[in-house]
Amino acid sequence: MNLLADRLGGTAEAYKAVTSAASAGFTGKLLEDVAEFGAKLEESGGSVDMLVSKLSAIGAQPLKALLNYAAEGVVLTQSIYEQIAALERRGQIEEAKELARTAY
Repeated sequence: MNLLADRLGGTAEAYKAVTSAASAGFTGKLLEDVAEFGAKLEESGGSVDMLVSKLSAIGAQPLKALLNYAAEGVVLTQSIYEQIAALERRGQIEEAKELARTAY
């Protein structure tokens, strides 16, 4: 984790972002992506904890989570909603969650 935080600039924000994302269970490329975005968010006055909370909340019903986010003003394309719904219908929940996380 220290290596990733150092690669993201070694700032307090980078360490906080990596720690928050890893604590939530993100791994691999998703950990890197969430930590990178989270560090930038922290540096601009946002909250990595809120980001990680929202991404973690996607859970077992990614389409429902994204619809809730849409009600909060998060804008995603119709194509993304349709892809996630199709994955859920086919029982491919992990793939739907991954798409929802990367689209958010």
